[in-house]
Amino acid sequence: MMPIDRFQDDLPATLIDIADERMPDYVDDLLGRTAAMRQRPAWAFPGRWLPMVDLTVERRFVPRLPWRVLAIAALLALLMAGAVWFAGSRRHVPAPFGPAANGSIAYASGGDLFIGEPATGQSRLLLGGGDADSAPLFSPDGLRLAFLRTGSSSGYDLMVVGSDGSNPVKLSTTPLTDGATFQWAPDGASLIVPYPTGELVRFNASGGSPTTVATNVDVDLHAFRPPDGRQIIVQQHGEPASLLLIDADGTHPTSIVPAGDHGDFQQARWSPDGSQIVFARSPDGSDQRRQFVMRPDGTGIHQLTTDTGRWYEVDPVWSPDGTRIAFNRWLYDASTDGFLIKPIAIVTVASGKLVETRVTPVSDGELFEWSPDGRSLLGLPGPHAAYGSTNTDAPVVIDASTGVQTPLAWNVESGVSWQRTAP
Repeated sequence: MMPIDRFQDDLPATLIDIADERMPDYVDDLLGRTAAMRQRPAWAFPGRWLPMVDLTVERRFVPRLPWRVLAIAALLALLMAGAVWFAGSRRHVPAPFGPAANGSIAYASGGDLFIGEPATGQSRLLLGGGDADSAPLFSPDGLRLAFLRTGSSSGYDLMVVGSDGSNPVKLSTTPLTDGATFQWAPDGASLIVPYPTGELVRFNASGGSPTTVATNVDVDLHAFRPPDGRQIIVQQHGEPASLLLIDADGTHPTSIVPAGDHGDFQQARWSPDGSQIVFARSPDGSDQRRQFVMRPDGTGIHQLTTDTGRWYEVDPVWSPDGTRIAFNRWLYDASTDGFLIKPIAIVTVASGKLVETRVTPVSDGELFEWSPDGRSLLGLPGPHAAYGSTNTDAPVVIDASTGVQTPLAWNVESGVSWQRTAP
């Protein structure tokens, strides 16, 4: 049997015996100092006068403000506001084809260029001076005007100026002759001019050396294929039956005359969407001339008008939306054995429905173009002045639905041009 261990009974006495009962030497000094100090007053303890329960509740985390994130967000907001301001400050321009809003009308008078406002009848000088300027033509975006200036030698210089009259630039190096045509490319960056020699020349609208696009060809108005102007429709000289599509740089000529067709394509002009071509030709080999429409590959040729009698129909112009075509026309009169001028006709392409405007122009027809919004025509019904002439004409606005003519307040000396603006 194991003896009973009594160590736990003796442990307290043992610890007392081995403990050092001495007090530290500095105790008396410490007690002397504290005895001389006054007790801290009760008001100095916050717990006596503050609700400590409010101070001892659990501390909640309050996140620090994300200054870096806020700074980046503010910077992005400033950039976005700047982009909106910049976009709003830029002038909006219309597409080169299709309906647009009606802007100002450019015209020449007294050898100077003017800008007229059809809604108010007011006008202002755009470009004056000692030079004789004529035939203004707005670019598709409405930002610039091309025009002709009487040169020091025979012929005319092709010029371009901003729609505000700024920065006139001479483009042509070889003078244009009276009656020469010029037209803008859809992007407004260049113009083409068909010379009587058969050269088709492109001019950069900002100046520089011209480029010969093709030779032995001729083009009519609205020769660039919409909507991007990637092709030009041309008539080859010496081959009346030939109608070609060429790339805008003059390459890849392709005939669009159907096999076995007798040809005779005159004044071939694109529809605003580039899906159709209108042209004039004789349907039976006689001296009459009628309007026809076909697809760009030469298929689907059909006569646009079906009026009986012998008609001479020329100068077709598509409406901006491509639904109608306006043209000049004459009707054969057996009593005089000649053709008599009739008012401008407007035909709906889909139905063939024809309406006439109300006023008959002079015997050689009317110069006209559609308003940008397609609701009216801008016409010159009187004698048509040649480039540089001082003969005047009074332009009119013709309502395309009613045929009613409204004269404008100015007399002009050459063709006029209606500015396209953004809707």
